[in-house]
Amino acid sequence: VRLHIMCEPFSPSETNTPVFPDEAQRKYDFSSYRQDLPGFGEPALGAWDGFIRVNTDTGAGRVVAVFRKNAREPTRRVFVPDIPLAREYAVKLAPEGRVLHTLTGRQLAEEGFPVKLERASDGAVFELERR
Repeated sequence: VRLHIMCEPFSPSETNTPVFPDEAQRKYDFSSYRQDLPGFGEPALGAWDGFIRVNTDTGAGRVVAVFRKNAREPTRRVFVPDIPLAREYAVKLAPEGRVLHTLTGRQLAEEGFPVKLERASDGAVFELERR
């Protein structure tokens, strides 16, 4: 599996610490922060894995990565914890920046957003940009 996180290649089988390009790091300063995603366990064959990175000091730079590792179901919902509920966010597919959803923090926390990965072993990265 080869993923592109904000334009930088990363293979989850090679490392657990993706490298983010300088531009994204300068924008959000999140590379030192990693939080687990609710509903996504530890990496395991036949399951989904995922994490979120957010600078918990500033609240900026929410990047979500999810991985399907031969899981039976091709679709999952991603719920975003500890997010300001009243704010609005654009959910963008990285690295291209295409906006998939515009949701409030409340919607992200309570309803989540869908992720569909057709291939049994695949991944996707999303940027949550405050509006």
